[in-house]
Amino acid sequence: MKKFFTLMFVILVMSSTCFAMQFSQPVKIGRIGGTPQGGIWIEGASYNNGTSYQNGKLGREWGKLYEKGIAVFGNDVDALYMHYNCSSNNRDAYRPKFGDKNALRTTSLGANEGEAVTINLIKNDSGITLYLLYGVGSVASTENYILLGRRSDGVFVKYFDTREITKKYFGERLNWSTIPWYTDFYCKGNKMTIKYKRNPNKQGYVYEGEFVFKWDDSAQWFGVEQIIYK
Repeated sequence: MKKFFTLMFVILVMSSTCFAMQFSQPVKIGRIGGTPQGGIWIEGASYNNGTSYQNGKLGREWGKLYEKGIAVFGNDVDALYMHYNCSSNNRDAYRPKFGDKNALRTTSLGANEGEAVTINLIKNDSGITLYLLYGVGSVASTENYILLGRRSDGVFVKYFDTREITKKYFGERLNWSTIPWYTDFYCKGNKMTIKYKRNPNKQGYVYEGEFVFKWDDSAQWFGVEQIIYK
């Protein structure tokens, strides 16, 4: 009988390991950004009903620019909507909103002059579709990651935002030399890892640590662990 219970325990442990969410590496499905003259360029969209941006001379490096509309990245169950409005009377002109078809259920991310957002799809073996948004600005410290997810019930949620991680772990009174620069991102098993650099001694950026986001099946959320390199 004792051996039977021991065997059952081993099977349960193995089952819980097997059923933990497993992530594939991110795959880029699109990219967008702002320009010095205004307007927004869009790459990789499966759908875009935007109106053309008419002001200024179009630069060859950006191609066609858009002013206002809705773009979709991915298809069917993997579709991510982006709502944008670069008109001058819009307070958040260069902060497009990502998420649901309904703009009220979205998250904004900066795409001003010199800034760009890369949209990645992360496949997994659960009923949640994950999108990693990687925003980069004109200086290293403006880079940040946002992980969005669409649950099996169709509801979009924001699982983490490195801007909020910065405030929690490093405080708000930071300058260019102490703010973390989020760089490498990779997935392994049920974990996502983001490395970061800092320049506390003004000696050049060095890798200082990483944040590990581990999926918790029972909580249906990510736990966060900071690892500081010695």
